[in-house]
Amino acid sequence: MSTTYTRAEVDRMRKFGDETKNGVVFDWWLRSAAGAGFCLIREPHHNDQDIEAARQQIRRDRDVVGSIGVATVKG
Repeated sequence: MSTTYTRAEVDRMRKFGDETKNGVVFDWWLRSAAGAGFCLIREPHHNDQDIEAARQQIRRDRDVVGSIGVATVKG
C-alpha cells in the first residue's frame, strides 16, 4: 500500500469508479480468496467525517480483509 498517490493515479481510480458515495477515492488489491485490501485517499478538501463515512461504506459494501488504510495526494 502506498502512503501517497499522484493526482494522475487518483484521477485514474476515479475514472474507473473506485470512489465512495461521498467522493473519497480508494485503491484496492486482492489480499486473499476472502477479500481485498483497501486504502482511502484523503484529498485536501476531505475532513475526518468524510474519511470515516467512506470507511464505513467500504466495510459495508465490500469484502474487506484487514484494516483500511488512509493515504494522501502528492503535490
